[in-house]
Amino acid sequence: MSEQHIEQKLFTLDTLFEVGRVVTSALTLESVLDNILLTALGRVPTTRGLILLRQDQNRFTIKLARGKGREQLIDQVLTIDDPIESDYLFLSPDDDRPWVQQLRGWGVELVFPIRTRHVNRGMLGMGGKASGERFTEDELIFLHFLANISANSITNGLMYDRLKTTNRHLDLKIHEMQTLFDVTKELTSTLRTDEILNTLILSLMGQLMISRCAIILEDAGKPVIKVYKGFRVTRAVQHVLGAMNFSALVQDFHRAMLRHEISDTTLRDLCSALDLEVLVPMRLKDEVHGIMGLGKKRLNIQFTEHDRDYLSALATQAMIALENARLFEETLEKQRMEEELRVARSIQKRLLPKSAPTLEGFDIFGMNIPSRHVSGDYFDFIPITPQDLGIAIGDVSGKGTPASLLMASLQATLWAQVENRFSISEIMSKVNDAICRTTETGKFITLFYGVLNQTQKTLTYCNAGHSFPIIHHADGEIERLNESGLILGVFPNQSYSQHLYGIQPGDTLVFFTDGVDEAINSHHEEFGEDALIDVIRRFAHLSARELAEKIRSELQYYVGEEPQYDDITLIIIKRL
Repeated sequence: MSEQHIEQKLFTLDTLFEVGRVVTSALTLESVLDNILLTALGRVPTTRGLILLRQDQNRFTIKLARGKGREQLIDQVLTIDDPIESDYLFLSPDDDRPWVQQLRGWGVELVFPIRTRHVNRGMLGMGGKASGERFTEDELIFLHFLANISANSITNGLMYDRLKTTNRHLDLKIHEMQTLFDVTKELTSTLRTDEILNTLILSLMGQLMISRCAIILEDAGKPVIKVYKGFRVTRAVQHVLGAMNFSALVQDFHRAMLRHEISDTTLRDLCSALDLEVLVPMRLKDEVHGIMGLGKKRLNIQFTEHDRDYLSALATQAMIALENARLFEETLEKQRMEEELRVARSIQKRLLPKSAPTLEGFDIFGMNIPSRHVSGDYFDFIPITPQDLGIAIGDVSGKGTPASLLMASLQATLWAQVENRFSISEIMSKVNDAICRTTETGKFITLFYGVLNQTQKTLTYCNAGHSFPIIHHADGEIERLNESGLILGVFPNQSYSQHLYGIQPGDTLVFFTDGVDEAINSHHEEFGEDALIDVIRRFAHLSARELAEKIRSELQYYVGEEPQYDDITLIIIKRL
């Protein structure tokens, strides 16, 4: 071997070591491939140079190309059914295999498999030499060695790029989580629905740079735009939404979708009406309670899968915040109602008699059992003279504090008219006029008022639409005081007739409100007057208090576990 040839071999070895150092020093796949191809073309100038990387079992993709028209070659796919077993392969024009002809069409005449441990990672493709000469043995050895030492670098480059991509995705996720945390913190910093919705919509527009946004929530079964930015809600939009049913709208709406992905015609109509690009379901416990709609991003930037994931998570957090606000508002309303009921019960309790009156020859007892809702039941004993006792029982329409206040007004008016010593019929007329003057339309009162005379053993009375009192005679016969006039508070200037009933020895008079005979059991059946009469008959021999207690216990047994919806008010008068 000549000295010149030895020097050439040493130069080649030095070059290969330098190539190995350069190739293995690069980190990114792009740098690795660039170094490989530049080294190959620098050592062996050719009209074409390209690197293909294996994508799956038999498909290869061009990742880098040099030479004329290289831009058109990037990402072209080559399918090789029979792998190259040799160190390199010249592509003969006579080889009719499709992949060979495809490579030749790209200007490649020679390929070198890039292998690591017999695993084919890709190929180095070279065109014809620019000088037109044939490839020398040294050049083939060099290119073969370059391909071999490149395999591990390519593997490392692929791993580095995957790691870099993973880190980038992780950084993006961390940023999204931090942003989501910050927005959620803002959403949960208030318990006012309007503030939550405004915070949500401003965050969306600021972070995603969108042109328009709308939050749609269910209201009475219809989709209603609760807050929006970037457009006007026209009559046409209101007409489209008004024709929609919310449950049907979200029936098959399970994930964030771009407009072109939506197959449901109703959802598409919603997008078209509001010019929205993305719809995101607002979920709570696997149920959709709202829709977050977003317009296009500025500069025509597309929504990514990361955007959808972020929007879905944000929609869920927003829905939780809205639900917390709703529950808080419900709690406040409940507290307000409970306070109102407490006030109503206090008013009612102060207005009702503290104890039963004493009137010689009679056993008298009154009872009021307030319901959970506190209605306007009223009963009273009004001492007029030592021999005369006013008996009143009524029912004011409505519940809660308004009913209690109306009951207080009734009591004050009734007592004032009684003190004026008018006749019973005049008292009822004047009470009616006063109620008509001071009470809003739609409020009314039923009232039975009578005067029990101890000397004559009589009851003089007027009835303004109240339940007819039941009389149980000593012989077991039942009678009703069924004369009645118009209820109070409907029309002024009404005349009422008064009636006289002589109370016989052994008579039991039972006055009651509709909370007694209209008490409902679990089958939604009313207790009824017949059942009340049966209880009176069975226990008429008891004292007035005991009879009232028996009626109450029979009612409780009848309704069972059902709640008491109305007050139970009773007055029992027995002639001894």
